Amino acid sequence: MVNEVECLRYFSARQAAITLFNSNVRWRKLSDVKRKLKDFLYKEKKLPTLMVVQIDSIIEQILREVQRWYNKHLKIFPDNIKTNPSGTRRLFHPSEHLRLFYPRIVWKERIIEIDDYKTAIEIINKECQNWTLMEFQFAACYNMIDVIENKRKYDKIRLRTLQQQLSDHPIYDFWITILQDSKMWGVFFNREARLIRQKVSLLLHFAITNGFIEIVKYIWPKLSPAHQEQVGFLCWKKLCFRAEHPNIVRFLCEKLCHINSVSLARLTWDCFYEKIYKATLDKDEQSLPDREENYNKLLMLLQNWCPRLRQAMLARENYRAISDMFRYRRQEELELFTEYLNRSQLTEAIKVVDKIYEKKRSASNSNLREIVIRRQATV
Repeated sequence: MVNEVECLRYFSARQAAITLFNSNVRWRKLSDVKRKLKDFLYKEKKLPTLMVVQIDSIIEQILREVQRWYNKHLKIFPDNIKTNPSGTRRLFHPSEHLRLFYPRIVWKERIIEIDDYKTAIEIINKECQNWTLMEFQFAACYNMIDVIENKRKYDKIRLRTLQQQLSDHPIYDFWITILQDSKMWGVFFNREARLIRQKVSLLLHFAITNGFIEIVKYIWPKLSPAHQEQVGFLCWKKLCFRAEHPNIVRFLCEKLCHINSVSLARLTWDCFYEKIYKATLDKDEQSLPDREENYNKLLMLLQNWCPRLRQAMLARENYRAISDMFRYRRQEELELFTEYLNRSQLTEAIKVVDKIYEKKRSASNSNLREIVIRRQATV
C-alpha cells in the first residue's frame, strides 16, 4: 500500500511538473522558464511544502532533459547556415527555431525522458507542412525514408537546392547523394572494400556521437564486421566521455562486445575511471553540481553497458573501483558498484576489501565491509 501511495504521489508530481513546464515554456529560454517556475512554487506558496519540493525536483529533471534535446538538435544545422544563400549574414541562427518546437515535445510514459522520434514526427506533422527545409532536416536525421523519398516534394530541382544549403552536413550530404543516384547504395555499402566509404563513416560518426539511434540501427547491418569495428571503436571513447546518449551506448556496447570485448574493455577503462574520479572529488576541488553531473554520467554508463563490459570494468586492475571507494569511504558509490557484480566477483571483491580493512580497522570501514558481505549474501 505504501509503494502504491509513493507511486501515485510521484506520477501526480510528474504530471503537475510537465503541465507547469508546458504552460510556461512557449518560446522562452530555459533559464527564464526555470526562474519563473521557481517564483511560482516558492513565492506564491499555494502548495504544501513536500509537494513543492518534489515538483521542483522533477522540474529540474525536465529542464535538464529539454536542454539535452536542444543541444542534440543544435547539431542538425550546418555551420554554413549562418549566412543566407546570397552571402549576407543572418540576423539569428536557424537553431533559434528549436525554441518554437518546445510545445511539441512528446514525453515517454512514467519517466522524465523525451521521446525524440515521436517528437520529430510531431514537429514534422504540425510545424513543417509548409517548411520543406526543416522537414527534410528532421526526416533525414530520424531516418524517415518515406518522407525524404517523396519525389513530388523532393524532385531534382529541390534536391539541388538542398544540396547548396545543406551539403556541408554529413547526414544531408549522404541522403542527397543517395536520392540523386540510387546506385550509390552499392558503392557505399560494398562489403568487399578494405575501408569504409568516407561519407558513410562521417554519417555514422555524427549519428553515434550525437544520439541519432535511428540512423545507426538502419546503417549498421549494411556494414561488414570489419567496417563495423572500424567506425564503432573510432567513436566509442568519445561517446563514453560525453555520456549523453544511453540508447546509443546500449546498442553499440552490445555490438562491439560481440566483435572484440577485450579491446573494448581496454579502450573504456580510462573513461570509466575518469568519471569515478570526478564524481568523488572533494568539494574544494570541484563544485557540487559538477560532481552530481559526473555521478549521473557514471550511473548512466553502468546502467547501459552490457553485463560483460560492466563486470570487466568493475573487476579491472584488481577491483580498483571497489577498493578505491572503500578506501575513501564512498558508501553510495560502493553500494552502486556492488549491485553490478556477480557472486564470484563479489567473493574476489571481499578479499580486496579485507586486505584494506586489516590494515586500517575502524567502525566506518567495518560498516562498508558489511555492505559488500550483505550484497554477496543476497545474490
